[in-house]
Amino acid sequence: RHAEHLRLLVDDLLDVSRIAAQRVALDVVEIELKELLQKTIDAVTPAAKAKQHQIFSSLPEATYTSGDELRLTQVFTNDVVIKP
Repeated sequence: RHAEHLRLLVDDLLDVSRIAAQRVALDVVEIELKELLQKTIDAVTPAAKAKQHQIFSSLPEATYTSGDELRLTQVFTNDVVIKP
């Protein structure tokens, strides 16, 4: 478990380094946030329950933004998976 947390932290640090060096190619597309958040919540629910966390989201239908789906998922996931 700790090895996985460490791996995620190292991956994030490498991503920050790539972003700072402008070597990250983002796949910016229109994203429906409610759908993205629900997929992310489904993926992190076991980790959240193990830490006795509850996850809530409250977005109206058809909330769109432009962004890189992978990176946005990573941001939403990190808060649950990495934090104690």
